[in-house]
Amino acid sequence: MSWREAFDNLYGVSDDDVRVFMADMHATVTAHVAAFRRGEMPPIEELIGATRALNVAQNELRERIRDQAPASWAADYSTLFELARDIETRIPVLREIAAATIAIFDSVGILAGSADELVPSGLQARYLGGTAYYAVRAVRLTPWAEESTLPPTPSLPRYTGVPPNPRLMH
Repeated sequence: MSWREAFDNLYGVSDDDVRVFMADMHATVTAHVAAFRRGEMPPIEELIGATRALNVAQNELRERIRDQAPASWAADYSTLFELARDIETRIPVLREIAAATIAIFDSVGILAGSADELVPSGLQARYLGGTAYYAVRAVRLTPWAEESTLPPTPSLPRYTGVPPNPRLMH
């Protein structure tokens, strides 16, 4: 599958349909990687096409999540809990994206002519895996038990510790 075909398949498609497409491409890439690990050479053109399509799908979902994310920090408790609930609903997708990126990394490892070609794919896999981890952590650290006792609109205390890593905030 070419890049253009992959993009065309996802244009105007619902998030759920993109997830289904991504799951199909993930299964295809994973099957080819498993065959390679068993000593069988997968059909290279099919592996390249499926890897491209998987990359396009995971990037599309990642962009959609980023576009739907709030532009500002939670300034009060009601916004904090609303944001935490929203993040919680996105965790399965973030995990799917991270898993897809690892499959892409494995595929690039088979197709790469040198180890240098693995660096961008490896960095992306680490970054997206970290995003899923931090989303789970943020939801877990939300003070759910205090939700009914905290005033909904007063300002949240400002975090004054180590500034957040900007690379993790994109």
